[in-house]
Amino acid sequence: MSDTPPRTYAQWVDMLDRVESGHDACIPLLERGTLDWSAGVAERFVNRIDAVFTVRLKGVQTGLQRALKAARRPDDVARALSDARRALEPLMRLAALRALQPDVQEHLRSSLQKLVTNVQSSLEQSARAQGHAGEQFLRIVLTSPLCIATMRAATPPTPQQSEPDQPSNKSRRRILL
Repeated sequence: MSDTPPRTYAQWVDMLDRVESGHDACIPLLERGTLDWSAGVAERFVNRIDAVFTVRLKGVQTGLQRALKAARRPDDVARALSDARRALEPLMRLAALRALQPDVQEHLRSSLQKLVTNVQSSLEQSARAQGHAGEQFLRIVLTSPLCIATMRAATPPTPQQSEPDQPSNKSRRRILL
């Protein structure tokens, strides 16, 4: 894999293919990438990134469903939600790529928010439908919501943040979900 940010449509497609397969190590390069939005490239590029995004969203949803179905203890439910939030992180970063036009970013963010909102609502309804037996499940779903991941503002990195050899002037504290 190249260690330079993508500049051409072909380079973008190569890296997006990798991201679609789950290789998120490409995302920092994509965050620094640029693209000439000519008429022929724009439509194909938007379609390709939307397809990658859709595949990854479905993967998150399927993984969460599988993990919840296999959950036997409350810790398993909490872990499934945590894993799903972690899987959403690369999608938030994709939606915020600075090479994307604002309307494309908004479309991707909206798709992400819609999925997260629907899944969270479904989890809460399912727990409530179980009555007393679902109280612990509901408590976990409410105290560890899937939507935490989308509450953070997904903004593209500043040039200072995207260059690994430049130290940041501000210390940053990362809170793990």
